[in-house]
Amino acid sequence: MGDCNAVVFGQAAHLGLLLQLGSPRLEEFICLKNRPSRKRFMAGLMIDDLVLMGARSRGEAAESSFCRRAIEQVRERCKEVGLPRHEAKLFLRIEKPLLGQT
Repeated sequence: MGDCNAVVFGQAAHLGLLLQLGSPRLEEFICLKNRPSRKRFMAGLMIDDLVLMGARSRGEAAESSFCRRAIEQVRERCKEVGLPRHEAKLFLRIEKPLLGQT
């Protein structure tokens, strides 16, 4: 990854891209010193790895979920600005219900 400054620069570039999109907003990210978001989703960013976790209504299709739409926006924005991404590393899983729910 290079030296510490390179890691910080890389994470700042990815965070800047996400904040330009307007969603997720800074207060929706999981942080060491903040409480978790009370919204229906949370976001996490570690250097260039983005995680979005969200709840859906029982009848809501996975393809129309907020997290799915947000990921698609991020992918498009990365292409627009030329931020490199490794498509083979993309992991997208939406379907698992919480324990005890059917």
